[in-house]
Amino acid sequence: MGSMGTNQNRDLIHNIKLSSVVPSKVSGENKVHELTAMDKAMKLHYIRGLYIFKKEAVQGLDINEIKKSLFMCLDLYYPVSGRIRRRDVGEGGLVIKCNDGGVRTVEADCRITVDEWLLMAKDDQLINDQLGYRQVLGPDLGFSPLVYIQFTWFKCGGLSIGLSWAHILGDLFSASEFINVWATLVAGQFHPPKISPSPVNPIVGETSHISFKTITSVGDYWLVPTNSEMGTHTFHFTPKQIAGLQHLVLDKLRPFHVLAAFMWKHLSKLRNDNDHKILIVSHEKYFGRGENELPSNTHVRIGTVEADFSIAKCDLERLANLICKEVIDESGTIYNNIGGEDSDFVVYGGSYLTFVDAEDIDLYGLQMNEEKSVFTNYMVAGIGDCGAVLVLPSGFEEDGFYGRTVTVTLPINEIKELKIEVKNEMEVFSS
Repeated sequence: MGSMGTNQNRDLIHNIKLSSVVPSKVSGENKVHELTAMDKAMKLHYIRGLYIFKKEAVQGLDINEIKKSLFMCLDLYYPVSGRIRRRDVGEGGLVIKCNDGGVRTVEADCRITVDEWLLMAKDDQLINDQLGYRQVLGPDLGFSPLVYIQFTWFKCGGLSIGLSWAHILGDLFSASEFINVWATLVAGQFHPPKISPSPVNPIVGETSHISFKTITSVGDYWLVPTNSEMGTHTFHFTPKQIAGLQHLVLDKLRPFHVLAAFMWKHLSKLRNDNDHKILIVSHEKYFGRGENELPSNTHVRIGTVEADFSIAKCDLERLANLICKEVIDESGTIYNNIGGEDSDFVVYGGSYLTFVDAEDIDLYGLQMNEEKSVFTNYMVAGIGDCGAVLVLPSGFEEDGFYGRTVTVTLPINEIKELKIEVKNEMEVFSS
């Protein structure tokens, strides 16, 4: 998914080698991982993670030792090594066959240093796409790995780790937890945690409809059809800037609610105030989520927020409170109505601009030699034309408070204008 960057930057990555890593022991004959309705709703989306480390953090690490620890991680998270299978009609549809097919690993070299890369990425974030494999599932579903991990060695000795994770496997927290547990094995902590099963489908109430987009089945090639050329940009909000925005809101709300309101307001200005309804994707991190569960989307909550007034002209406080307190949960409708094979769904950016609350994700749990990455980011790929805004934690800290990164995937003609809008307003809180 996505461009490989500008023409002059396309040859930065070379010496690419693909291989597979499988679990160190057999998962079991005819073992399957059942998929929930929420898993199936997410089938056309992908989670992309990227970690960049300086030379000092990875000095002495050997790629073979890194891959060896991945064997053990796959023993714990055995569905990650599986492949999609279709059951006969009436027998439950899609499942993951735990056949130990393995994850695909990619090894590559980069012609420039980490510092040079980060400098270039400030002006052209598309070049980061080269640090992660962008394959989608299909058209041969039975042979398509659910996870790709790319290791790219920079000229200076630094290393990037790019994760491509099929969303049908699990949510952002599942992907991050998989990486973080693997990191403990890389560090030599050979006492892996006990992995618990994912919970059954939660019983929640229904609404009258589902607010994301239903499309004709794409068959065995799981790619979201779009009418717009989509682009991605990440905004970095410092603790001081967030405090400035929160000061405009009398109620004590989380940064997600304030930043979502801020972005909704500015995007509405660009879109002639047409976004009166938005989709909220959140995650139950602390309630109901067991420690070290198998990956799933069981804890994803889908809700909508609707306004009967001008978003572009509304004050930030009213919008933030609307997002915090007036979400209509549609998760129950999803669990009770999804499961057939005749339609597919575009959740992120399908029918409405989508905001993803992921500010509690442990984004910096992956460490090498006890060093954090110098750049970390996650995004969701396979976004519909309405776009998506993902709010994540930041590694930037001031006086004990952390900033946030906000990654937007939007039609490319909107990104340039949005960057100007955000920069102009944030300058007030930056001085």
